[in-house]
Amino acid sequence: MLDVHPPHESAHTWRDFFIHIATIVVGLLIAVGLEQTVEAIRHAHERTELHEALRDDTAKAVEDTERVERFRLATDEWLIARIDQADDALDNHRPIADPPPPPQVDFDVPDDPAWKAARSSGLLELLSQQDIKAYTEVEGILYYAESKHVEMNNKAVPVREFTDRFTRRNNPSPDLSRATPEDLQQYRALLVSYREGVRVYGRWCRSIHGGEVAILHGERDLNRIQKAER
Repeated sequence: MLDVHPPHESAHTWRDFFIHIATIVVGLLIAVGLEQTVEAIRHAHERTELHEALRDDTAKAVEDTERVERFRLATDEWLIARIDQADDALDNHRPIADPPPPPQVDFDVPDDPAWKAARSSGLLELLSQQDIKAYTEVEGILYYAESKHVEMNNKAVPVREFTDRFTRRNNPSPDLSRATPEDLQQYRALLVSYREGVRVYGRWCRSIHGGEVAILHGERDLNRIQKAER
């Protein structure tokens, strides 16, 4: 804010008085105008930074969901093979065969940190209503997918705990040759449950992928984004 200083000499006539008042008013208008200009420039800079951050997060989410899909495909293939091995062992009353090599596919859980930060810090007012609706739509899918990721991991735990029962200290690989038919039935059920968890999580990540790709390409129509998610 600029400081407006009155003239050092006293106003002796009405003309001097009005000049004095006009000087103060013009000074105040200049100060307010400069302040608003600075504020507008700051908001424009914040808006640009926010759009860039949201775009980076959207591109990252697309990449993450593509890696989740690779994980789903590889894990599903492994689980199907292992379930088939359990069925073969049960049908033919023999020990289960050695498992195929486990899939080696890492992934990051899709997220939207820039959107969450903007919402918590009150920066959403910098966005258009279309932007807000679009990102809110995907936020809901991300939230639900995160819960499905937790469920998938929870279904993986019993599988690991089961195989740990057949792991010896001098051999890190589980030896299921000692498993009884009842053990194999339990193992099969755990594999089927885990496979369902992987499939459900993968399905929700494919929805995220569709919505994020649409937004990344500039789509802001809510109906079209929802269609892309499906």
